Parts: sequence; C-alpha cells; structure tokens
Amino acid sequence: MSKVAFIEKNWEHIRAPFTAGIELLPNCNLRCIHCYEESERQKHKKSMTNAEVKRVIDILVEHGLLELFFTGGEVLTRPDFKLIENKIPFELEFIGKRQNYAELSQMRNFSKELGVGSITGVDIRPMNDGNQAPLEVRVTPEQVFDFHMNEPDLRDFWINVALREDEHKTAKKRTAGNLYPCSVCYHYVYITHDGNMQGCVKAVKPRYDLLNGNFEDGWKFLDEQVVSKKASPKFPCWRP
Repeated sequence: MSKVAFIEKNWEHIRAPFTAGIELLPNCNLRCIHCYEESERQKHKKSMTNAEVKRVIDILVEHGLLELFFTGGEVLTRPDFKLIENKIPFELEFIGKRQNYAELSQMRNFSKELGVGSITGVDIRPMNDGNQAPLEVRVTPEQVFDFHMNEPDLRDFWINVALREDEHKTAKKRTAGNLYPCSVCYHYVYITHDGNMQGCVKAVKPRYDLLNGNFEDGWKFLDEQVVSKKASPKFPCWRP
C-alpha cells in the first residue's frame, strides 16, 4: 500500500500536513519550453536560507509531516543540496511532451537500470502569469492513454485504483460541491521558495506567509479559502 493510500485509509478524518513539498529556489540553469515558472524568473529576488528551510521543516514535522519532497527551480544549483553524499533516496521525474513522447518508456527503463524510482508527468499547464505557450507542447489525451496502458504498473493503477472513483473521497467532495476535490490543504501542503504556504504547485492562490506568521493561523486560513471553499455552478469544472 502506498503512503498516500495508507494515510487516506487510516487518517481520512484527520486534517494535517502529512505530505508536503518545499520549493527550495525559483532559479534554474535551464529554460524548458514547458515550464510554468519561466515567466516569473526575473521577478524572484529572495529564497529561503538554509536555516529558514530547516525551520519550516520543523514546523511541518511538529504538525504531522510524514513525507517531504523538494523542488525548484533546479535544486541541484543550490550548493548545500547533496543527495548521494547524505544517502538520501530520490526519484527521477520526466515531463512528457510532444518532443519526447516516443522516448518516455526508455526514460522509465533508464531509471530502473539506475535502481531508482521515476515519475512521469504529462499535466503541462500555463505559466503562472497566464501565458498559454507551454500548452503547445502537450501530448494528446489519446497519447496519454496509450502510454499508461503500455506500462504495466501504470495500467494496474488505473484498473485497480483510479477507475474505482465511486470509492474515492474525491467523488464525495465533487458531490458536495467542493472547489478542490483533492487533498490540497487537507493532507498536502506546498511551501514556496520565499516561505509562503499554499495548496500545491498549481494552486498558487490563496497563500499564507509562514515565515512571518504561524502555522495554526495559516492552516485555518487555507481551510476557509481552499478546503471548505465551494464551487459556483458557473465554475467550468463543477459537476453535481
């Protein structure tokens, strides 16, 4: 059983940041054509210090953190970030797009040869300022389907988990009219490079300044603005 499945099965009624992501820095030495952050790189002037990152981790652990991941920008451009030296397990993440669709299976096999896990993302979205340019490299829904059906572990997930929507808490939230039917700000939270707490890397608003506030106030704020927020019937993704 995965960590997420274990948490949802045993602690479904407990609201705590069991899983969190921390954006260590916004900067990157690459210029990926699909990147949602590209439009804002010149706007970012501050990233959390090492001490601030550790303080945020301590706060999250105090309130139930079980699993944490780091993201960027390119985290490996940060000199104090070392994986192998500190024996930290890691996974390789691949972003599927038109230009590399035919190579996705090879990428997954490469990670297996290295003895590490992998994540293949295909949910490319607009830049944070609304620029639609990244959408031009999206693969089609048919290509996503074919890729998942040709990878045994991904196919098993869809058959045994994802397609059983009636058993998911997401289905219950949709029926209740929640704006967010997922686990953002309920079992999951995301901390930006400058110390703001928000739903996830995609849900950039609302956010709470964790470095200059306290977790309890921020957690309550996100409950009101995200978890308990209801969708308007005019919301494009709303369905009864």
